[in-house]
Amino acid sequence: VGVCAKLNVIFILPIIAINSAETVMIGQNMGAKRLDRVMATFRMALLITVCYSACIVGLWWFFGDRLIGLFTTDPQTIAMGTRYLKMHCWDYMLVMPLAYCLGGVFAGTGHTGVIALANTAGSVISRIPLCILLGTTAGLGVAGIGLAFPISTAVTVLVYLVPFVKGLWKESTVRSQ
Repeated sequence: VGVCAKLNVIFILPIIAINSAETVMIGQNMGAKRLDRVMATFRMALLITVCYSACIVGLWWFFGDRLIGLFTTDPQTIAMGTRYLKMHCWDYMLVMPLAYCLGGVFAGTGHTGVIALANTAGSVISRIPLCILLGTTAGLGVAGIGLAFPISTAVTVLVYLVPFVKGLWKESTVRSQ
């Protein structure tokens, strides 16, 4: 899990950078009262993030063993890490792009409470219990821990979707002086 976490830190950096750019652009467009551009920025960030994530999924799925081999030569660690990556890669493909891009919308419109709630629900409330449940109770080991990530990120997305669909993002919390 430690080796895979290092890989995740490396490969998630472009998604974080896209999220930061999206947040700034959305903030600017909210200030200009251009909600159409806010949605266009969200859609473009989502498209870029999905395309990048698809590349990561392919890389991890087909070359995960070689990537883990950069950190260790132990065959058991490589085998276990490869199983972990194959489960964790669903996070990149199915839910992570949407979670980060929805977070960018709420950050750009000043709704940081929504971000705190969504990330707490996804990380603390669901991810930790899921890692225990899937990794140990269900007996899936590191593959269960890897699988806990896309499921818990889906929880984050569900929390984001409620205020997003209700249109909370259309109301900026930033007030001019």
